[in-house]
Amino acid sequence: MKVKRLLALILIFTLFGIATVFADTVYEKYIAKKITVKVNGASLDSGLMVDIYKKDTRVETPMVNLEELAGSIGGIVSKHDKGINIYKPNVQMSVASPGDNKSIRVVEKGIKLSFNVFAYMDSILTDISNIKVSVVDPFGSEVESLVYILAKEDQGKEVFSYFTNVPMEVRMKYNGNYSVNLEMKEVGGSQYYKVGQYVIYSE
Repeated sequence: MKVKRLLALILIFTLFGIATVFADTVYEKYIAKKITVKVNGASLDSGLMVDIYKKDTRVETPMVNLEELAGSIGGIVSKHDKGINIYKPNVQMSVASPGDNKSIRVVEKGIKLSFNVFAYMDSILTDISNIKVSVVDPFGSEVESLVYILAKEDQGKEVFSYFTNVPMEVRMKYNGNYSVNLEMKEVGGSQYYKVGQYVIYSE
């Protein structure tokens, strides 16, 4: 009977946009409600304001999904047995024509664009196994990508330079921003994290 009553209470709170969970190992209970969290003007999907109660003391604590937050700031989430680390490497990117190395910012819609990507990265405080460069069109679809696997002697470096040895080619079909994204994957990891971005405008 108590289980049915608890399930009914959770359902009621959920219908009003509030979820309640009881019997935490540290806290007596906590109540969470959806909030808007923005990073540089872009909203995260996972924002919650959690009221945590311990011995009738209420503490308001904002919570977001760490991977979503790291993605919005260009960071890498590293999970391990003792906790979680977030690393934010410093990445500087440039995109240039293969022939004259002239920087590319605005191009004509409809052309087939060929370019090289250069990236300088420092403050890499975790071991990286792969670097991925992808081009995403104005509608969010990936239209081209290259993956570079680091040699073992490069995986522990805090400073690294990358240059596409083969030019990337993209048909600029639409008006708008084409994002050239640089992503990293940790040694032993399965997920890429976007750590840098360069924007080309097609008009």
